[in-house]
Amino acid sequence: MRLVLAWVMAMACLLPLSSLAQDSSGSEAVDAETVHSAFVKLVDRGEMRAQLFGLPADAFWRRSGGLQIALLAEDAASLTSSLERVMAIFSEATGQPVSLIETGASPAPEQDAAGMAPEADLVIAIGSRPDLAQIAFAEKFDLGMLARFELGTLPFMFSFAELPGRRSIVLLADDEPPLAREASFILATVWALGGVTLGPELTGLVGNDEALGPSLTPLGQAVFRLFFNDALTVGMSIEEVNLRAKSLLAE
Repeated sequence: MRLVLAWVMAMACLLPLSSLAQDSSGSEAVDAETVHSAFVKLVDRGEMRAQLFGLPADAFWRRSGGLQIALLAEDAASLTSSLERVMAIFSEATGQPVSLIETGASPAPEQDAAGMAPEADLVIAIGSRPDLAQIAFAEKFDLGMLARFELGTLPFMFSFAELPGRRSIVLLADDEPPLAREASFILATVWALGGVTLGPELTGLVGNDEALGPSLTPLGQAVFRLFFNDALTVGMSIEEVNLRAKSLLAE
């Protein structure tokens, strides 16, 4: 089952960022039903939550206390502004501080994951496919994901530590174009915050301006504000969270 899901994810996440985007000005009003539907798509994913994303299958979880990110790449300094734009849009919508606490060189192939920026909640490491594949194999990443990454049909691999910390490791190939890399930054941030997406679930939530970069549409802002509403608490059943979210939107 995990191999099938990894294949589906590979196909979905190869969508360019532009395919997930809509005009951030939003020509239509965001209604409660649309917000709730988009919210449910990021939360109610059954066994996929546990099988691929390290989350309880039937209980709600989101990160609290902010998100600390590390970026490890040979050209980390030139990539920082792109990542910081992504961090800013999610910090604004969720009310959570999202900070870049460490940058550095791409990890060596013999590097263990625990030694990569140990203080970070999310580590994004960019490097060559052979080097990252060696790290992923040693760290027992999903083998279907690893195989497609080595073939060049998947831009990244990811793994999550157990709760409550749920540290996220995302390994991103350095041969990906800038737009795909930025899309990967967006997905990695959503995953680290607690969202479950294969890519298409963000359609209509993410906008992109060639001059200003990525943004959340009015719908996206509403969804991530709801995701971090204080009335939705970690440990609630997914069914209860969905019902409570619906009632909050009706208030």
